[in-house]
Amino acid sequence: MKKMRNLILPAALVLLLGGCAPAEAARTGIGGLLLLEDRNPAYYEQLSPQKGLSFHIPEGLPAQGRSKNFILSGSRYMNHDGFTAVLNEDGSVTVSGVNNEKNVFLQVAGGIRLEPEAYAVSDGGVSAEDGSYYLSVTRDNTAIAALPGSRNIYLEEPCEVDVFIAVKAGIRLDGVTFYPEISLKAEEDDLYDPCPDAVEGASGSGRRGLIFRADREALKQLSEDDRILFDNNLAYMYKGRFEWVSLLFEDGTGVQIIGCDPDKALYGKMDIYGRVWETL
Repeated sequence: MKKMRNLILPAALVLLLGGCAPAEAARTGIGGLLLLEDRNPAYYEQLSPQKGLSFHIPEGLPAQGRSKNFILSGSRYMNHDGFTAVLNEDGSVTVSGVNNEKNVFLQVAGGIRLEPEAYAVSDGGVSAEDGSYYLSVTRDNTAIAALPGSRNIYLEEPCEVDVFIAVKAGIRLDGVTFYPEISLKAEEDDLYDPCPDAVEGASGSGRRGLIFRADREALKQLSEDDRILFDNNLAYMYKGRFEWVSLLFEDGTGVQIIGCDPDKALYGKMDIYGRVWETL
């Protein structure tokens, strides 16, 4: 029986990471036999399918090109606490419902990476002037923009932000549609640029990409079993579903595995869609 080839390291990461730590000793007990989280903790911390950000790929954008909207992927599971939130095909969100007991926060999108820049937040002009319902952008669970009054974000370092629709207790919404957008302040206008993830339709069909926001040093700790598990996911879970899988590092560089084929992996500077536009 042939030994399984360690696919990803020969392609790009072997030179990038410079080796890896030895695998931990085998765990004992039923958990070690059945739970992949227990057998492969480093993989599940860094590269499990649940950790990735998947999105539709905008058509016709050249390398480093992008939509004005930095929100790549909208949540399809926002319903809770008496509210129904529908992700529409253009990335807008229609909210209905009421909760008389407490304030409600519906997460529209999470893990949006922003570089040091000035940004503008918009929602189609629907946030209430009295603050009874509004669109909010948070960083580390702290609001850095809240419409309609506070709409500008000024960043001095890269960070990840989340987007929420906030509704105060007792406020009823009957089909109110928000148009969430984060754009560069210099590109701010009155037009809504759809969230790329939803443009192809909420069914999940169409061209898609998958991005893992990875820690370069933590990847060095992946064991042989970790890497084999990632290889298997590339071959059997991601191939045919995604046009590429990317590992994006904190400094804006990363590895793009085109066609989920490690032999076509590129390393270099990445755009917001996980595409290498300048190889290193």
